[in-house]
Amino acid sequence: MALRTDGEDWPSPQANGFAGYQRQFVARFSGVSDCANIRPSGYFQYSRCYMIPQAECRGILTGESLSLRTFFLDSMTSSVVGTLQKKLLVSRRARILSTWFARLVPGGGCILDVGCGDGQVAAVLQSMRSDISIRGLDVLPRSEAYIPVEIFDGRQIPFGDRSFEWVLFSDVLHHTKDINLLLREACRVASQGVLIKDHYRKGFAAAARLRFMDWVGNARYAVALPYNYWTDIQWQTAWREVRLEPDRLVTDLGLYPSPIDYVFGAQLHFIALLRQYRSNAASS
Repeated sequence: MALRTDGEDWPSPQANGFAGYQRQFVARFSGVSDCANIRPSGYFQYSRCYMIPQAECRGILTGESLSLRTFFLDSMTSSVVGTLQKKLLVSRRARILSTWFARLVPGGGCILDVGCGDGQVAAVLQSMRSDISIRGLDVLPRSEAYIPVEIFDGRQIPFGDRSFEWVLFSDVLHHTKDINLLLREACRVASQGVLIKDHYRKGFAAAARLRFMDWVGNARYAVALPYNYWTDIQWQTAWREVRLEPDRLVTDLGLYPSPIDYVFGAQLHFIALLRQYRSNAASS
């Protein structure tokens, strides 16, 4: 991410087209001179450009170029705390989560990203892993999204049994009052298992810290905030009830830069790759 403060004149996106503007941005901030193969991400708003270049441009870059004037106008027209969080942390979060998902998901197959939001994490993940495909599903339509997103009622996943290899919930399940219901639906439509990024209610003032993070990140989008945070024992019990067993469990994600990570990172986050019990898979 880059906040332009040096007064250097940059051509507007309209001058050379958005794709050309992307190439200029990547060449300037990544040191890549041959950016002819960058594909437009489809996410543009005035001077902002979120970019997902192909492998020829050294993997993944996700950033935005803003003027000071645009930055302060945004800050005045939305929650100041939320805007700052978006400018400073969202791209980092998408990159780190996508990297973890890319490491954990086995090769090939189709993933259903339930509660995908604007699809930023899914888009970066798919750029990292060309062997997988991802479909988005959410309860709230977004005016701008990185991937095609279908709308559902938040309870019943509108796909047939075993339609996907994996179902992904990335910071989604604590936004529902009935986590078990969505876990059962995920097991129904997934032939291999479920990938979950969520929270542990663990440590000093854990609920208060999690509520603050949730409010900052989601309140301005009208996302439901039931603050339904579970302990690790509750998660383990729920997984057994729907016949899922942990294959990989990661609890040190490094989501935030220090010293923020000491407050909002430690003990509060996990990623679990869960496989269906073999007896389940064999009988289905």
